[in-house]
Amino acid sequence: MQQPPNDAAIELRGLTKRFGDTLALDHVDLVVRPGVVFGFLGRNGAGKTTALRILSGLARPTSGAAHILGHDVTHATDVVRSRIGFLPDVPGFYPWMTAREYLDLAGRLFGLDAATIDTRATTLLEMAGLASVKTRIGGYSRGMKQRLGIAQALINAPSLLMLDEPTSALDPALRSEMRELLRRVARGELAGASGTPLTLLMVTHETELARELCSEIWTLADGRLVERGM
Repeated sequence: MQQPPNDAAIELRGLTKRFGDTLALDHVDLVVRPGVVFGFLGRNGAGKTTALRILSGLARPTSGAAHILGHDVTHATDVVRSRIGFLPDVPGFYPWMTAREYLDLAGRLFGLDAATIDTRATTLLEMAGLASVKTRIGGYSRGMKQRLGIAQALINAPSLLMLDEPTSALDPALRSEMRELLRRVARGELAGASGTPLTLLMVTHETELARELCSEIWTLADGRLVERGM
């Protein structure tokens, strides 16, 4: 594979992950450039979520290397986490909080000042269609929680946004709402910190969704990259 530029958003070199005798990722090589809307396709168990967990610092590779924006994810955890946003397939929330309280907490955990949190939370809640919702999160539907999860993942103005099955388990109406929110992100309506291009990495098994939103698509099967599409 050709050597990527130093500003690659994601760079995987020989990335391998084993769970006992199970090979979840098998020497994966991949380069994603800044500003790309990138889709990881594949069936359940293909290795998509494992790759995402390594990139987000929630798991460590057995061998190989993973870099985000030039930083090794296994050695520069705090630096990497400050520049990424992550929505897991089943996000967890504090049910007694409102959406605004939850975003305030997320912003404080990133060390943002109160004025910045207020500005970003207002923008993100409007984008997610939750600005007028006063119900506590415990009363939210699955779709509302998914939309709040994306807002939370964007509170630190990340340079890389990673979404794991953002439309999973949603009924058709809620899936339509989520797709519209993802379209806004994919259209570049949001930028990372200091105006840097926002790179979107989306893990999904929905081929139609990936083709609609992504400018680059790779398919994983049995831990290996087996097909590339545009």
